[in-house]
Amino acid sequence: MPKLTHQTMKTNGIDLHFVEQGTGPTVLLLHGFSDIRYSWRYQIPPLVEAGYHVVAPDLRGNGESKDPSDMGLYTT
Repeated sequence: MPKLTHQTMKTNGIDLHFVEQGTGPTVLLLHGFSDIRYSWRYQIPPLVEAGYHVVAPDLRGNGESKDPSDMGLYTT
């Protein structure tokens, strides 16, 4: 099984941390409010074994992702 990798990418001026594993069609796992990508730890291995490329980010301001310096950037 491919190894779980941790990465960071800059998007809209914010460093976002994510993990990914596997190959094939991509499944994007998004956590809920005040949670982190770690909440998907039990779902990632079965999805990878089923042939998917799984990506699970820490949404901005959560986990290892940065939050915007201007809180006005948080909008609905």
